Amino acid sequence: PVRDIDLPTGSLASLNASDLAVEVASSFVAIDENDSTTAAFTLTGTISLADERIGISQLRVELDASGRQIPAQRLTGVVQVNHLELMMADTLEVKAESLESELRVENLDALPAELSARVSLVNMDMDVDTMTGRITGLEASLTGLESEMQVTGEGEFGGSASELRGTVQFSQIALRNLMDALEADDFISRDPQALQQLSGTARWIFGDEHGSLEDLNLRLDDSQLTGSFDIRNFADPAIRYDLVLDRIDADRYLPSVDAASPAIAPSEPTLLPLSTLKDLNLDGKLMIRQLRASNIDLADLQLKVNEQNNQLTLSLNGRAANGSFGVEGGGNVGVPDPQLSGTLSLTN
Repeated sequence: PVRDIDLPTGSLASLNASDLAVEVASSFVAIDENDSTTAAFTLTGTISLADERIGISQLRVELDASGRQIPAQRLTGVVQVNHLELMMADTLEVKAESLESELRVENLDALPAELSARVSLVNMDMDVDTMTGRITGLEASLTGLESEMQVTGEGEFGGSASELRGTVQFSQIALRNLMDALEADDFISRDPQALQQLSGTARWIFGDEHGSLEDLNLRLDDSQLTGSFDIRNFADPAIRYDLVLDRIDADRYLPSVDAASPAIAPSEPTLLPLSTLKDLNLDGKLMIRQLRASNIDLADLQLKVNEQNNQLTLSLNGRAANGSFGVEGGGNVGVPDPQLSGTLSLTN
């Protein structure tokens, strides 16, 4: 049932022969007594009507919901728009000025924590029929679990040549808190100080058939990853990347070895599933300046991978304590039983 409905119309004002303005302040409370679900909704604003146009000024919408049918302990939100206009001529167009919104979620079913999301923008123009338009001054943030992410952006959307671009920033991501909230705390790394913090920045671009990250700068604990990543044609993606990792101790992130646990028999070696590389369009380079793996120190590792028309080529070069090494190889991964071949070089 819906209870406590309040719909005062406020004052009516005739702007001219064809215009009409009405102040609206409405609210209702929906209650399901069977499972104690309650949802309160409030809307205020001034609506103006004219030929082929509806305008809403000082629009404010509030929501407060809780109960078993809500996928969280409590859900609250508010949306404010300085001016919203719907123009109904040949097509339906929507214009919004100075929009601000906030959503708070307490103890989401899948993530028992308090989350807060904010979105604001300066202007938005959209053609509803074609779902194309433009936004300016977009700012969004997500906080919770001692973590925060911020996104800015502007540009055009929906068209074949449209493009949105902006920045993304991870001020801090408390990975351990996130793992605990997701009940993934059964994974214990060898180093208890590993997987503590993730932070970084990047410029992003998203279009109808492409997306990219530029000036990527991520930090995981004491490792830093920089570079760029690009994908074109989502239906048949062409992937390009150029990444540099300054240093990483891979042993820190392996599961801890419990001496009291029974010994596990070594498993059979697993072959690399080369068939999964079929039909890729890939060209990438990864540089690792310092790497420790299985207590072996390596430096200046450079892995290059290229695949076009199922012809895969790869190279791996680097330095170890007693010299340098290089691997060059490739093969056709489009055949039923793909195989790779190559050469290995060692120098002191």
